[in-house]
Amino acid sequence: MDAHDRHQVEQVVDRAERRRAWGIGIALLLVLITGALTGALVYAIASRARERTLKKAMVLWEKGRYSEAIDCFEVVTGKLPPEHEAHRLLAEAYARVRDYDAAEGQYRKLVRRSPDNAELHLAFARLLLQAAWSAKEGAPKAPRVGRLLTSAEDEIKKAMSLAPTSAKALHTWAQILLCKGDTGRALQML
Repeated sequence: MDAHDRHQVEQVVDRAERRRAWGIGIALLLVLITGALTGALVYAIASRARERTLKKAMVLWEKGRYSEAIDCFEVVTGKLPPEHEAHRLLAEAYARVRDYDAAEGQYRKLVRRSPDNAELHLAFARLLLQAAWSAKEGAPKAPRVGRLLTSAEDEIKKAMSLAPTSAKALHTWAQILLCKGDTGRALQML
């Protein structure tokens, strides 16, 4: 084979390799596009399912079916932004079914994410007060009641520092003091 034939063979091989490379590139591009479209479709379907579950949770909440609402809220809250109202409603639903430990855990997450939200601190303080009254009425567990009231007082102080003129916060603080047995200070608050 002379130099001219070798050169022609090399050109044919080069063209074949380029076509093969282009074919692989196009195939990879199609795979990427298909994957992106599939991902977008899956995301859209998941978003719609999440919205339906959230709507169902809200309807159940409004009907007072808190245990069922909890199940729905738990499904969607992991995928929602931390400031979404569903997180607070999940905490409130736990409180309504008297699962104060779960409600407290949810509120702790909420106030950690939004430390400057006076309303959240107030709601958390009220939950802790409710849990303390419940613990006092049931089998009294002095350390638990004391811890709940101390935490409630801490939360109400945070609420008061953020919203010093809040009548609800003052009223809640007075209730905490009453629950602690400090009637004199409670009357001064009011």
